[in-house]
Amino acid sequence: SYPLNAANPDVPFFGGANDMQGFRRLPAGHTIDWGHFFPVDGSTPAMCRRIDTHLTPPLHAMPASIVGAAVVGTGLANLAQRNLMRGSTLGLPSGQTVAKKLGVRVLSAQELGRDGEAPLFWYVLREAEVRETGTRLGETGGRIVTEVVAGLLAGDRDSYLNASPAWTPGPPFTTTGDVAVPDLIRIAGVA
Repeated sequence: SYPLNAANPDVPFFGGANDMQGFRRLPAGHTIDWGHFFPVDGSTPAMCRRIDTHLTPPLHAMPASIVGAAVVGTGLANLAQRNLMRGSTLGLPSGQTVAKKLGVRVLSAQELGRDGEAPLFWYVLREAEVRETGTRLGETGGRIVTEVVAGLLAGDRDSYLNASPAWTPGPPFTTTGDVAVPDLIRIAGVA
């Protein structure tokens, strides 16, 4: 569950009309108070779980509204099982293969806690766990996410990269050097 705002401090991910499942109109009162997620104007955000190879229990047996009634009660309602099967079906390379291709330091067998090739899904979680103490993605996972976002921006004709290719950021981006998510929230005026 997540604290969305003062009126909804404990919204479940799954489980009813007021949960956080997608593919529908946003339920009333589900607007996000960004101060619950980032330190904005003195707020104290809720701490999230560290990134690791242990999925939260609700993802072990996802509800029929997510996976379909036919798979409830089977291993196919488990997010990890679904990701591993999808990776195998799609022929995704192992985490070690992707790390090598990206030119980043590959996790050792000791860091992995196992021998042999690791599925990419699991490797990304393990890399964050052992190299970044679970506080952020590691080099392989971070590059995958960054390149997907950059590719989406490049492929969207309405993104600023295509709509205004000569655009350059102004203050505070050019004056402070570092701009983090809380800064963006303040600049957008949604804090």
